[in-house]
Amino acid sequence: MSTEATITPYDGGSSESFIADVATGTVVATAAVAVGTVKFIGGCITLDEKQKEYLKKHREEQRKERASLKLTTQSKLAVVTLNLRDPETLIKTATHMGYTVDPQILSAKKKHDVTTMLKPTGETLTIRKLRTGKISIETDVRIIPNVVRQHSYEQVIEHKGKICQRIDVKKLPDGALLIVGKERNTGQLGGVAEITTKIQKDGTVDVDVSSIKGGRCEEIIKGIAKSVGGECIKSKKKNAYFQVTEEVKKNVRA
Repeated sequence: MSTEATITPYDGGSSESFIADVATGTVVATAAVAVGTVKFIGGCITLDEKQKEYLKKHREEQRKERASLKLTTQSKLAVVTLNLRDPETLIKTATHMGYTVDPQILSAKKKHDVTTMLKPTGETLTIRKLRTGKISIETDVRIIPNVVRQHSYEQVIEHKGKICQRIDVKKLPDGALLIVGKERNTGQLGGVAEITTKIQKDGTVDVDVSSIKGGRCEEIIKGIAKSVGGECIKSKKKNAYFQVTEEVKKNVRA
């Protein structure tokens, strides 16, 4: 092995993610990345006045949107911020999951960086571009990890398809998805890498780069992180990382 890493799609890193409960106006802490799921746990954090005002306006906007669409109120509506900065790939994933965008809604909301999607069953998904440049998603709290996991899966598959000669996918008993691929041999330094990615149930991506020597594994991990719009929060270098081939040495001297 060369390097192992963990990539999180959730804003907040590896310690905690925060879900804003639109119904109650509170923020509930959830160890989304650590335990591999998104769920409500005991204990609430009091919002300051600015946060309360933001949520109040946000709730009113969503209430009007649902009223215009004649949709029922969801039982556990929640907002999660992702590290992702381009909403287009997330919209594409949602489309694959059966959500559609009303052209009138898209036209009216595009200038506000908001896309509201819905299913025939009445489920809604709101994707919003924040001032920070990151993306937030709002839907039923039970749906959030499914959407994020599907997005991570699709982006990893697309990225590996560009750099690997073969990709094998396996669903594990715990619901995680294991994707194994071997790089195309293009004469790259350090050898041809075998890249194993495990998509956890909440969309977190574990990466294991093996069969190469030197530090090129870091470039591979950065490429995967960029594809899913995630942040690398943990990295462990193996012995092969510090083994430099004669080819690399010559390249350095040159």
